[in-house]
Amino acid sequence: MNLPALIKKVFNQSIIQSQSLESGLSNNNTLITLENDERFVVRTPHSQTEHFFDRQLESRIIERIQPLNLDVECLYFDPHLGIKITRYIEHAQQFSECTRSLHDKMNAVATLLRRLHDATIEGFPCFDPFERLHQYRQTIKNTNLSLYNAELEISLHKKWKQSPKILCHNDVVSGNLLFTPQRVYLIDYEYAGSNDPYFDLASFLSENNLVDPSSTQKLLVAYLARSPLPNEIHALMDWIHFQDLMWANWAIMMYEQHQRSIYHDIYLEKYTRYIYWQSRKN
Repeated sequence: MNLPALIKKVFNQSIIQSQSLESGLSNNNTLITLENDERFVVRTPHSQTEHFFDRQLESRIIERIQPLNLDVECLYFDPHLGIKITRYIEHAQQFSECTRSLHDKMNAVATLLRRLHDATIEGFPCFDPFERLHQYRQTIKNTNLSLYNAELEISLHKKWKQSPKILCHNDVVSGNLLFTPQRVYLIDYEYAGSNDPYFDLASFLSENNLVDPSSTQKLLVAYLARSPLPNEIHALMDWIHFQDLMWANWAIMMYEQHQRSIYHDIYLEKYTRYIYWQSRKN
């Protein structure tokens, strides 16, 4: 990619400064400053992870959710290369960095997810977690490292097929939640697709290590605006367990392919918690 040429084409300005930002596992991010001192983030996908994503779908979703005021402003999106340019948010902190109280942060995230889910946006392809888990397992070479739980997977899959599907984010990690003094953003819709909304709630709790009963209860109260029913708590916990299983398999697959320590660390985190759940159940 010729970044200066692209920026000249999009903004009719030149880059006066650029720096690499801490990137996610599937992209490189570059902060650029233009002649008029405006700053933007350029996302460039890693080629080795592109087969997991549908960039044309991501582009359509970003356009569809724009009225919900959830995401950062997107100035440019190439649906073929996955290159995206968004406005840089000054003084933004990720969920894990933000110094607000945990109570306030959880309420803010519950509000964001409720806004997305209440829009009941339909018509997009499913984010099928069970098919993805199958694909991950099929790719793993050392099958001894794969995790299975037939009872949970069969039971949850049956419920998932019967549940209504609406547009969900599906990747509510700390880095996709940006807090500023003025507002909170839910960014990066690479994994977005139709799904059970409880998958999003479980994603937030699981990815931010908030899986204790108190946090689960507090998030559901904030999201539902009432006390949760026992079956709602049970459904959320099932999705948390499933995501530990799913992302452990994904992580070991990625580690085998790329030998990056970050994938091994993710595998150990998910694996350890999954085994802990199982030991308590038994």
